[in-house]
Amino acid sequence: MLRLLADAVVQPDHIGKLYPFSAVELVLGLNRLAVNDNNKRVLVSFGILDSYDHIIAQPANDEELATTIDGVWTLAFDETNKAIILERSGMVASKIFMRLLLMM
Repeated sequence: MLRLLADAVVQPDHIGKLYPFSAVELVLGLNRLAVNDNNKRVLVSFGILDSYDHIIAQPANDEELATTIDGVWTLAFDETNKAIILERSGMVASKIFMRLLLMM
């Protein structure tokens, strides 16, 4: 799924070239996997934040942006992930979001 998402986010319409899944569909699925605490770290270690960072910087639409921010929020409930997210300037979509992360 991570490879499919990486492919989708580099396409102009954010729909994968090899498999026609939209980025928002893939993010929804990955966000569900991220609910599990063990999966949070695995997803981050396999580079999910690179694709999420790309979406936040250049979202195809509001739904894609909101879904991705929800995913970042879920991933940030792991303390190690939270530190990684806060280090990545592109991951923090706004000062409000950063404050919410710091309050967790």
